[in-house]
Amino acid sequence: MRPGSVKSYELLDVFRQEFESGLLYARDYLQANRYVGNFSNCVELTWHENGMPRTWNRPYNCPKDYASIFQPSWSDLLNDEQASPPKFEKLIHFFTKHQRLSSFFPVNLIDSSARIVMHCALGRYIALNGTDFEENSFLDIYRPLETWLIEPLLPGSVWIPILWQKLSVDQLSLGNGTSIERIDDALQLARGWSWDGSNDSSLVESGATHAFVFENLQFANDHYFGNTNLDSKEHQPLIAEIDLLFACLRICSHAHTGYSQLIIVPRGWTDIGRHTEMPIRTTHRKRYPTWFDTGVWSLADVPLLDADQLTVANEVFRRLRGLMQSNPRLGLAIRRLNQAFLREDEHDSILDITIGMEALLSDSSEEITHKLALRLAAVVSKSEVSDLSARTIFKEVKLVYRFRSAVIHGDVATVTKRSSIDREDGGTFPTVYIALEHFRNLLRALALFPEFLDVSRVDSELLLGGI
Repeated sequence: MRPGSVKSYELLDVFRQEFESGLLYARDYLQANRYVGNFSNCVELTWHENGMPRTWNRPYNCPKDYASIFQPSWSDLLNDEQASPPKFEKLIHFFTKHQRLSSFFPVNLIDSSARIVMHCALGRYIALNGTDFEENSFLDIYRPLETWLIEPLLPGSVWIPILWQKLSVDQLSLGNGTSIERIDDALQLARGWSWDGSNDSSLVESGATHAFVFENLQFANDHYFGNTNLDSKEHQPLIAEIDLLFACLRICSHAHTGYSQLIIVPRGWTDIGRHTEMPIRTTHRKRYPTWFDTGVWSLADVPLLDADQLTVANEVFRRLRGLMQSNPRLGLAIRRLNQAFLREDEHDSILDITIGMEALLSDSSEEITHKLALRLAAVVSKSEVSDLSARTIFKEVKLVYRFRSAVIHGDVATVTKRSSIDREDGGTFPTVYIALEHFRNLLRALALFPEFLDVSRVDSELLLGGI
């Protein structure tokens, strides 16, 4: 036994005694050829023709659920000659008297919780090792469970699958314990499993080959349900970082992507989940374009983010992350950019885009269209992130605002007329696309020249001083 690897030798002794009695019962049960049920559903990983993964839950050909043999069945109750499953009363007594465990589980569920923990441990062990007790194999099952039961803080990482984008790299470090990683098959299967066997969202959710990863995190573990719902208030700084990462992908590539899962991957601990999938905890958030639900999986070609785009996105992320704490207007602009990409209605998107532009470039309640267009053209031209001339940028931003005005006033005829823009070098593009392009370039330019977050410097150094 490795020194220091066990946290409570009292719990270990009780758990081992009860565990060995459970294995003896399981051996007799299996030798008598009694029925062992299967899991009601299991996950299968397949691949779309476009190269993206798909997971789905099937209700057949699933592995044996050995934990189920410790749960009394109707045949056990009706047949006095068959041995009943152990009740694990020593473990229940220990849980009841233990200062932490007695408050870790709901008071009225301590008995059943202790049994479920033991059933889970036995089910995992039997599936991997059979019914003969072997100390090291037992400890491999016990230690991760004990960590979950005893430790007030649980270490792990958070994975956020990047939906419906192919990436040309297997791994890319983003600094400060953040990276992009390829999702292996084990995690694909684990994140695809649904407790009720539902496949309602699997076509969208499973479509990711890579994920943003945040390492070296800790999660409060003061009760059975844990504090691993990443939608909770205390995790909002992490959510803000995640949303900024996706914004930077959009800034640098016009990527139509998003996320729907925030996945905690434990490090050195596990709870009472199934042994058939790696242990994870998932928070669901619908943060992807609404049109994904109507057939994104049928795309013949999935967009590719190459190494150059990812490198630029990382640099923009690094710069904006450092600026946002002292510039709350940037946070508003980032939120509006993300919302614009996710909207179902382009009329809502144009409002998001112009609100974001105004947050960055307006300084009063005066008539802003002309001045904002001038400032945006000046900043973007200064940064050289766009091939368009300052005059073209200025003209197109003015056209964007004419479209916005028509949307606000419900002028259907003008909305239709202004819904696209003819570029001087040829080609006609949706106005929302043009607006997003200039908004993205503005954010990228300000990441390079943060001094122009002070709009007075835009006026004095770029407009009065010349572009």
